[in-house]
Amino acid sequence: MQSNQIRSVRGLFDRCVLIAMLTFSATHAFAADGKGTSAISLRGSVAVSCSVDLSGVRLTLEDLAADLEKVLGAKPRMVSPDAAQVVVSLDESLGAPESYRIDTEAGRVRIRGADELGVIYGVYRFSHEFLGVDPYWYFKDLEPESRETLDVPAGTVRSKPAAFGYRGWFVNDEDLLTEWKEGGGTRHIDYPFYGQVTHLDVIDRVFEALLRAGGNQVIPASFVDVMNEPEARLVQRAAERGLYVTQHHIEPLGVSHYGFENYWKARGKEYAFAYGSQPDQVREVWRAFAKRWYELVGDKVVWQLGLRGKGDRAIWLSDKSVDQAQAGRMISRAIAEQWEIVRSVDPRPMPPATSTLWHEGSKLMSQGALSFPKGVTIVFADNGPTQTMQADFQTTKRQDGRRYGVYYHIGFWNTGPHLLQGSRPDRIRHELNEVIAKGDTAYGIINVCNVREHVLGIQAATEIMNEGVAWSEADFWKRFAPPVLHDPYAKLLDCLLPIADDRIMQDGALVTSARRMLARYQAGQRVSKVLSPERRAHWKEELPRVVERLDQLAADYPADKLTPGERKFYDVHLLMQARLWRELYAFYLAVIEAEEEPTRLRDAESALERFLEIRKPAATGKWENWFRGDKKVNTPELMEKTRAARKKLEAA
Repeated sequence: MQSNQIRSVRGLFDRCVLIAMLTFSATHAFAADGKGTSAISLRGSVAVSCSVDLSGVRLTLEDLAADLEKVLGAKPRMVSPDAAQVVVSLDESLGAPESYRIDTEAGRVRIRGADELGVIYGVYRFSHEFLGVDPYWYFKDLEPESRETLDVPAGTVRSKPAAFGYRGWFVNDEDLLTEWKEGGGTRHIDYPFYGQVTHLDVIDRVFEALLRAGGNQVIPASFVDVMNEPEARLVQRAAERGLYVTQHHIEPLGVSHYGFENYWKARGKEYAFAYGSQPDQVREVWRAFAKRWYELVGDKVVWQLGLRGKGDRAIWLSDKSVDQAQAGRMISRAIAEQWEIVRSVDPRPMPPATSTLWHEGSKLMSQGALSFPKGVTIVFADNGPTQTMQADFQTTKRQDGRRYGVYYHIGFWNTGPHLLQGSRPDRIRHELNEVIAKGDTAYGIINVCNVREHVLGIQAATEIMNEGVAWSEADFWKRFAPPVLHDPYAKLLDCLLPIADDRIMQDGALVTSARRMLARYQAGQRVSKVLSPERRAHWKEELPRVVERLDQLAADYPADKLTPGERKFYDVHLLMQARLWRELYAFYLAVIEAEEEPTRLRDAESALERFLEIRKPAATGKWENWFRGDKKVNTPELMEKTRAARKKLEAA
């Protein structure tokens, strides 16, 4: 989207965006009036009218057309409003930004939105409510049921205010997404996991799901460099979809260390990112990127401020000019300078800006070492491995007039869930309810990894950001999966073993621990420094039990109780997950026991072979090559390391 196009519709967003939107934004919770009498029956090619000429609405109408064709078997036709059965329009009199209303009466469905996002949400709600299209249909493999006739009852559906103002997803650790489809473009980054840009068709499915689910902002990738055109297109596409676009805490003003290096390389120079000793070079890149971001998406940008080191580490670990003891003062100075840069390129009276307290930021905040300009939203973060809020969230005194938010992990590499789901809805509910109770709801972003494997946690967290404390886990399960699967899902989640009171043995933690043990075997060392005798004894007792429970869960296949469409969902999102967890636990047990019985590493190899075989059906059809980008867990490499360690032990 070009900046002049964005500015042409700025009137839709100039209602004190940061304050008014955070107070009144609408969600996918609804009040319906007068339902019961059939007001209209839709058959075949539905007549649709849309008077809203905004890019996000146009793209949403394309999705509506696909939904109607799936359900009714025919593409809709665009007609004048007087001849339409479904009329889509803008109605600023609805008031609150993002609000909408669906009225069905006199043989017509009218979908009206207060602004671009309001219209988008209204259209998607119509698809969900009346066509039966699950917001996550693409990633759940759930197609809507086809019908000859669709009866839409009389009544009104109104939007309700969302619990969180800015609310959305961070597409992070996305090794499967980036490598799935060729042709997304090349990334110029000295990092082993992201050789190419996520294909536009792929990221568009993520944006579609986010909007269908009621989200309004996105970080579209890790380490985005908008000076690289394929990456700039990701940012533009998000804005074209109607989303606000924000930045990762490792890339304030859109500048990661990799982006900084690329900027100077393009100019025939080479500088280290050294804000403490060479601030002018850093400031130049901040200004250039901020200007480029605003040119790309205009008033759709939500700025991120901060100062972090290369590779998502503390600044002093890569920038030796920053003294750790004075880091709070240095980071605060950087944030103040970034804020001035934002004010120079962004003409909004109060540009939305955030600063995320991740890792050392949390500790510095607890010490009172950080300061922030007025207008900057402070974002607290959870501890990724535990998915519980960090200490500063509890201890920080909230300032009057200051806005606060949350950054929360559904996926987390390397010691959290990555290839396998590991987020429990009850824990997500507890943590986000704590956030809501403190009033830290100006901003919410969840780390969604590759999306597909983590729809369970993503849907729960996104619904809570919309519905707030009214969210019911019991009602959530009715929306997430067919009733016959609720008990199996509960059993699967109960099989995820605790490491400690606040941690679950997720696949990232398991693989990381196993790699460390295999490395010690390869070096001819014992594993006591990796796993204590007490912990080894615990796992040797617990793992066989959970493997047996997972075997039973996989055996209890409710095939006769599922429709063909539901079976596809069950096979990938529950049965396959159970079987993969089974093999991962069996692998881990064998690695532990190999210290006393080296031949057990043959069993570990066999478990990984079964793991790779089990997941093959999940990489067929539209998902062909899905696991081509498995570079973080890197199961094939894990197999080679297991084989090498086995040979070393057997030769000893």
